[in-house]
Amino acid sequence: MHWRTLMASYDRFSTLYDSAFSAQQAPKIRALTTAMWGSARPTTGAQVIVDLGAGTGLFGRMTGIAAIEVDFSRQMLSSPRRPRAIQALLHQLPFRDASVDVLVSITSLIDFDHVLPEVDECRRVLRPGGALLLSVLKREDLSALDAALDAAGLVGEQTLDLGLDRGQILRRV
Repeated sequence: MHWRTLMASYDRFSTLYDSAFSAQQAPKIRALTTAMWGSARPTTGAQVIVDLGAGTGLFGRMTGIAAIEVDFSRQMLSSPRRPRAIQALLHQLPFRDASVDVLVSITSLIDFDHVLPEVDECRRVLRPGGALLLSVLKREDLSALDAALDAAGLVGEQTLDLGLDRGQILRRV
């Protein structure tokens, strides 16, 4: 699906997103953040953390982590208003090379036959040793995504079974 069509769909759906998906996303967010940090969440400013496909800001609200929120849908970012929200495409992130400590992607990397540009952007902006917290739907064919992650030098540190999703913590080598 073309990103403009997808963006228009998310713009229309923005007011219903939390009621439709917060119960599904909550266990993924809890499991990945616990696997990454345990009960000691990072303090504001200690790390540069970016939430890719942040939508309505569910990750930040659930964890209390002040992540920079990136989404391509202006409507998703505007409800509710958040000061660290940036409208951008996931394959054109507005960050310098090796400037991000942690990227969070909760079911935001989709269409795995064409995910290489997004994965390359993750590698570009992550500092060496930086982490990608990733959840993807297991019902998809994940072979193209796995090949892209391997080619980008994003190495699996931990894999989690998140019910319908596969969760991973990957490191940039």
